[in-house]
Amino acid sequence: LRMVELAWAGACAGLLDQDDADAIAAHAADLVTQRYADWPALLTAYQRGQSLFDGVDRRAMTPDAHHVLLLEADCSPWQCPLGELLDAPTREASRARIKAWRSTSHHWLLALACVREPDALLRQQDPAAFLGEKRRADAALYLQDALALHADEGAGALARYWLPAQAHHLNQLAADAMHGVMPPSSTVFGKLTRDEIRQRQSIKGVSRHAATIHMAEKFAFYLYMAFDSRLFEQGALVAYADALKSCLCRFYTSPKRLLEAWFAWESCLPEPEHDSLINEIAWHLEDPGSLFYWLDWHPGSWSEPGERPSISHFTAMALVGPLNSAVWSEPQLESERERATILEWVESHYHLASAADLQDFLNFMFEAGDRQEYQINYAPYTLNPERLESEIAILESGECAEEELNHLLRLRRVRANEDGCNDLDMAAWDIAQLVDLAIAARQLGWLDREAFTATLDRAYRLADEHYAGWQEYAAG
Repeated sequence: LRMVELAWAGACAGLLDQDDADAIAAHAADLVTQRYADWPALLTAYQRGQSLFDGVDRRAMTPDAHHVLLLEADCSPWQCPLGELLDAPTREASRARIKAWRSTSHHWLLALACVREPDALLRQQDPAAFLGEKRRADAALYLQDALALHADEGAGALARYWLPAQAHHLNQLAADAMHGVMPPSSTVFGKLTRDEIRQRQSIKGVSRHAATIHMAEKFAFYLYMAFDSRLFEQGALVAYADALKSCLCRFYTSPKRLLEAWFAWESCLPEPEHDSLINEIAWHLEDPGSLFYWLDWHPGSWSEPGERPSISHFTAMALVGPLNSAVWSEPQLESERERATILEWVESHYHLASAADLQDFLNFMFEAGDRQEYQINYAPYTLNPERLESEIAILESGECAEEELNHLLRLRRVRANEDGCNDLDMAAWDIAQLVDLAIAARQLGWLDREAFTATLDRAYRLADEHYAGWQEYAAG
């Protein structure tokens, strides 16, 4: 109702031409006829909104005389049934006009970002408008502090936050849960809490919803902040927005399907460090005025904001799991700042200073690794306990240099069969390091894409030769 009032005022003041004012009024009429059955229902909702706006509960007050006239007077314009306000041509023309206005991928971005930041809804007239230096600085600071994303990396660095493998992983978990295939609640690695078991059970209920939105909405928010930061080339950011729209239109056939999926996964996977978005998503799902229902829902040619790893390469990268955090997208060449940090780690942990050194070490890990050292230098002791005790006693009787001390500690582990080291195949230790180093090498530019994927393929084959499944791999 306030939108109609503003359209009227805009036409009277010459700020809107009559066609624009009429189109806005028709859009408002379209929205209220979708939401309310009749005029009394509309008036009740208006009074509730006015109560919230004024901070005074007006719902139980004596009816306003003006409202009574509108509802009861023979000459009231409300004598026309609410559902008959618009004829079909006017309604269709209004819908076409509003959807044409919101046809850009930038409006898509606003719709996704406004769930986390409602003020984005105020920017529909010109989504790309510059909001001033303070907003630019705030957005740049957010990208730096929350994502470690800096201007010198260029817009291409945003691709690292597109995580299709994460969405695939969640889809697979939900599908498995639906068929009763779940990992045990208690393993040698720990026991699930009651809340974790409840959350795991809830995954069953989301198997019919693609998890892409769970990942994509975060990417959309980062992209929204990148636009505001003015740190990156705008054309590249627009290309990301176009690809995001194309991808989501492919995964979800309608706004309702997208919002239902978002609601389901947000309910299933709350983020403790952030307020839940459940109420905001529910509003967008239920209200016909939500931007989502007035977007251009045509995918165009298929594209995504980033590379989608193959299932086999995603699985191979998951072999790093026990050693490092999950890898949800193919690694790419990092900025000089990040490369310096990675290089320092590679040099300090593995004493590797060049691509050639790293390739030699990867070959060594494939062919021998720590598992061969154990088999040659320590496994024989398990066949001769007396010799093992004698060797430990000799080392314990004198001062040990660092190398001898490490040897002593390993002998003690063999004697205690620590973590089942005498019984388990430990190739997984070498494989996890292999994949971790390969990812670092790709980020440093020491491996091109072809060499990186070849390394992943070899690591996957090695794991497949040694282990029947993930539980055995994790134990090793």
